[in-house]
Amino acid sequence: MLDLQNRVPKFSMKLPSESYSYEVFPKHLNADNYFTIIRDMDGDEEKNPKIVVYALTK
Repeated sequence: MLDLQNRVPKFSMKLPSESYSYEVFPKHLNADNYFTIIRDMDGDEEKNPKIVVYALTK
């Protein structure tokens, strides 16, 4: 769930390890869907990055 007014997720995003980082604000995908990519902080090219998808419901 997102707080669009303050541009932050309404939940605590705890990462599995300090070696990962996530984009601060989810990017718009389509209609009411957004996504965030959890990346490896080492900067290595990832074959299968972790992607979190958010959907806004009415």
